[in-house]
Amino acid sequence: MIDARKLHEWCSIPAGRLLNHPSLRVRYRQVRDSREMGETMARDLVGEIEANNRLGRPTRAIIPCGPNCWYEPFTNLINATGTSLKNLHVFHMDECLDWQGRPLPERHPYNFQSQMVKHFYARRSRARRLISRWGAGAKTDT
Repeated sequence: MIDARKLHEWCSIPAGRLLNHPSLRVRYRQVRDSREMGETMARDLVGEIEANNRLGRPTRAIIPCGPNCWYEPFTNLINATGTSLKNLHVFHMDECLDWQGRPLPERHPYNFQSQMVKHFYARRSRARRLISRWGAGAKTDT
């Protein structure tokens, strides 16, 4: 549990002083806006996939339904570079169910599976084949 006083100290640091703050315990990157964040996320994921491909290892990624600012940059990168998604295994961390544990109707805005299919997989030429089975982790064939 975090000490309330320490939390207040961290929350009091101006954003401009966080980048190289001496008390950072994890890598911190600051971006200008959502667009830059999406491009950064896409480059990082494609870089991880390519590094694992070179080593002959699978890439396992937990993919959230949002933010969606990285979808288009990711697609552009994998299509431009020809990065193979054959060994990419996708696990989705978000899904809402009804009171009986069943997926919500396909058109429900909180059915994240249908949102991902509509806004991510269906629009991506190489990512389109990414889902083979929902829920157990998607495996690609390209």
